[in-house]
Amino acid sequence: MAKKQITTVLKTSDEIVKKEYVGIVSNNAIKFIDDDIIVSLNWHDDSLTMTRENDQYQLTMNFIADKKTKGIYLLKQEQVTLDLDIVTDKLIIDDRIQVQYSLDGESKEYVITIGSDI
Repeated sequence: MAKKQITTVLKTSDEIVKKEYVGIVSNNAIKFIDDDIIVSLNWHDDSLTMTRENDQYQLTMNFIADKKTKGIYLLKQEQVTLDLDIVTDKLIIDDRIQVQYSLDGESKEYVITIGSDI
């Protein structure tokens, strides 16, 4: 495991948000904290799973290029689970991770770049 500089860019139809973090990178996984949310990314050849979790909720999204997958949004206190439909238009995993997807009809692009050791 190594501490590395992580840069994320989230593009929606309304905005572009760029953030930088210090994250833990090991094998095919990244973990970092975005405000009070623990973000975990795990990938294999052609799939990516992203989990965002805090005390109130857990959001798990699965991405496979050119596929429709299910995501899960769990409201912890209420113990309510919502199923999400995710359509992945593009998934590139190389020196960075890039995923273009639609979630409930809204198109998004998320790019994660792993930088140098900290």
